[in-house]
Amino acid sequence: MRLTKITIVLLCSILLWCSCEDFLTQEPRHAKTQEDMWKTPQDITASVGALYYLVRDAFEGNAVGYGWGDYFLFGDVASGDWISPAGDGDWTRISKGQFRALGEQTFSWKRFYRTIEQANLILENASKVTSANADFIEEAKGHALFARGYTYLTLTRIFKDVPLNLRSQNIDPLARSPRMQVLLQIEKDLLAAKAILPAKYMDERGQYDKNKSHCMGTKGACDAILARVYMWMAYAVEKGETTNAAAGENVKTAEAYYDLAIKAVNDVEQSGEYQLLAATDYRDIFDKGYTRESIFEIYYSDDEYPRRGDWAGEGDGTNYYGSAMTWWLVHPYTSRMGIVNITMKMERYQELFPTAVDKRATEFFVGLLDYQQPTGYQFVSPLTLNPETQQENLIFAKYRKRFDSSYDFPNNPIVSRLGWLILFRAEAHFKKGDKDAAIADINRVRNRAGLTSLPTSLSAKNTFDELRDEFRREAIGESVVYYFLLRNEIVSTMNPGISSLDEQQGRTYWPISEDAFRNNQNMTQNKGW
Repeated sequence: MRLTKITIVLLCSILLWCSCEDFLTQEPRHAKTQEDMWKTPQDITASVGALYYLVRDAFEGNAVGYGWGDYFLFGDVASGDWISPAGDGDWTRISKGQFRALGEQTFSWKRFYRTIEQANLILENASKVTSANADFIEEAKGHALFARGYTYLTLTRIFKDVPLNLRSQNIDPLARSPRMQVLLQIEKDLLAAKAILPAKYMDERGQYDKNKSHCMGTKGACDAILARVYMWMAYAVEKGETTNAAAGENVKTAEAYYDLAIKAVNDVEQSGEYQLLAATDYRDIFDKGYTRESIFEIYYSDDEYPRRGDWAGEGDGTNYYGSAMTWWLVHPYTSRMGIVNITMKMERYQELFPTAVDKRATEFFVGLLDYQQPTGYQFVSPLTLNPETQQENLIFAKYRKRFDSSYDFPNNPIVSRLGWLILFRAEAHFKKGDKDAAIADINRVRNRAGLTSLPTSLSAKNTFDELRDEFRREAIGESVVYYFLLRNEIVSTMNPGISSLDEQQGRTYWPISEDAFRNNQNMTQNKGW
């Protein structure tokens, strides 16, 4: 892996994070060399602004030059629940685990390592700004640790073993580090970030700052990501990957990591900053954002809507973010008049949502008739659709937008929220053998949606099946479901397009792209690819 010697940073005039709206919409529009940087507090502010821009950029795949909705692509499409009514070959192949279908650049990890490079630069250089106060410098480092930890978790879920780079401007040909070693570093980063970052942010007037509190690192955001990290650490221990940790690392037992995952979710709830909202607030979670249920979101400014160049810059492919989050939508939401590209398989929808008792059946989906006509489209209950003839009329609409026939998307995508984080705790309880505690957490999510409680008399197998299906109902389209199936080794069970042999050979992880092998004799390919 080779990283550039020129550091891309943001040039802006904002003062010490005083304006979150400006801060979160900045981009690394120009380049500065290291000789010009790290002289003033504004340089630190600019670098942290660039960091969060790069987190957004990696989220939506802007670096590849087109928006395929990579967050959704990696964490949902191959779960077995999706279909392309339009017969789109790319989506169909990806849904069957043919991960090379969209070309090498789709799964290039370059954009993730751009984020990591920026985080490393802040960690190494922020202290050089002698005119900045110590707390300000520490908070900048906290943001860098948070972004690096989150980015590495994303990488290791997609590719398993990845190069662990903790130095900026590193041009060494790095080999892929074993997953457990990467996870141990993520844990260190996030624990350090949690110790630095606040539980919430206040603006210059002393008022609660919803943008920063939801779209930048906080103690709660660190805990929410740590809960997932600990689930993967427990899994790695169960797979016998403890010998892959770096020398001197203190690797715990799987049960200890499950305990830490439970504690991380408990810390989120006990912080008092977050709560499970009522089912009547589902639309607020996804349409308005910044709710008490949301823990970490990707910032997108509705105020700048609908100009091209919203948070990247003219000509930088920025509205691909919008299209990436609207692959599910058609007219009148967007200008797409053809058959919908991708939606949930009708039989899976009816399996998970047999009646309207579950509020998510109609809050996360709509039935849309005659949407290929300029006028005359009609919304109906998705539960009334004929599975034999109306698959294309089932529209996944968890993330919706105004009827303006554009591809701009003003809503913040949600990275972490309490609704499904509770299910991670349920999984940890279940893996520890505490079935009753697992059922209690599952029931909290079920009851909120309008479903009755599961009895504690359920068998272990039925409890796990209910947990799996509750993840699929609650977290669909939020880049959670596929990783749950992957960690529990049931991808081939749920996806008929992926064989058990594929899963055994490791083809449920994505291949390493060709660009990672250039000038790097130490790079290796994932098994099965």
